[in-house]
Amino acid sequence: MATVLVVDDHAPDRHLLVTLLQHARHQVLEAGDGAQALQLVRAEHPDLVISDVLLPKMDGYEIVLQLRAEPAFSRTPVIFYTAMFGEQEAKVLARDIGVARVLSKPTDPEKFLVIVDEVLKSQVAKEISTPPANFTNKHQQLLLDKLVTQVEALYQSEEREQIRAAQLQAVLDAVPAYIFLA
Repeated sequence: MATVLVVDDHAPDRHLLVTLLQHARHQVLEAGDGAQALQLVRAEHPDLVISDVLLPKMDGYEIVLQLRAEPAFSRTPVIFYTAMFGEQEAKVLARDIGVARVLSKPTDPEKFLVIVDEVLKSQVAKEISTPPANFTNKHQQLLLDKLVTQVEALYQSEEREQIRAAQLQAVLDAVPAYIFLA
């Protein structure tokens, strides 16, 4: 039985992983943001950290960098479990700072547990004393790209809602007024 810290600001995703890991007989700790995650790591010394990437206060990359900077946790394995970072450059950047695996949400539960067991058994976390060259620039570009993608998605959603509202208004305008008076 291993102690696993699950870090995710989205409570339903966190609950799903906690339930799955508890069913597999792991002791599970939970954190809703990066700062809370680091406090739990320092207090509880988990065997594995499973983290989303986009989090309040600090993202998954920053959590890993801080873990790698502390000798007691420099080899703690980390899995990123995220819906936001499926691109190859994000995976390479994660690997460069010692993330064991990057899994996309959702992942088949059985496959997820197999990967957790593999990471726990292999202790594949590599010790990294300093981030690779250009890490900060690549990290910031990655976050900026994600922000732009989210803003574009919101804009498109707003446009669709405006079109639907106009269509509804056109239907209402076509209905004879006496129907509403009855």
